[in-house]
Amino acid sequence: MGKRSDFTRNPRDFYRTPASATLALLPHLKPRTQFAEPCAGDGLLIRHLEAAGHRCTFAGDIEPQAVGIVKQDAGAITRDNLGGARCIITNPPWFRADLHRLVRHWLGLGVPAWLLFDASWPFTKQSTGLMQHCTDIQPVGRVQWIEGSAHQSMDDCSWYRFTPDHGTTVFHPRTTSDNDQETLALGGDA
Repeated sequence: MGKRSDFTRNPRDFYRTPASATLALLPHLKPRTQFAEPCAGDGLLIRHLEAAGHRCTFAGDIEPQAVGIVKQDAGAITRDNLGGARCIITNPPWFRADLHRLVRHWLGLGVPAWLLFDASWPFTKQSTGLMQHCTDIQPVGRVQWIEGSAHQSMDDCSWYRFTPDHGTTVFHPRTTSDNDQETLALGGDA
């Protein structure tokens, strides 16, 4: 997973979100946040967030990998699908055309969206029309996307918060080291 990798990409950009990547997001969420996960895959990100006290009101994916996840194109969800969620939280596909289409669609739903993808995105020309909606960037660093692999990704990652409003982007510092993240893990990555 990454632009400098020569590994074959997983179909539909399906990569499970490890607990270590979720930890950086937690300080930005209000207690008991109700969220929707439109690219849920097998629900691992949902389980991490629910273990931290948050509640998923909608889980969908174009290819659900677990019971309870609705077969739904993330670009076709409506405000009604959100089930009262106060935000969207997901690890979307990183392929730019898909990513940008989804961000634009979710902005139209009127709720903030926290998305996990590569940290170099704000520096690309492609980010120009969407950066005005990005209010927060929380660096994560390199993520070990393949469970059991000895290697981390070749690209750094960040959480990005998008809102329908225009505003200033706040770049938050990393607050935990990799060792701290291992200590704080939400019950592991499985």
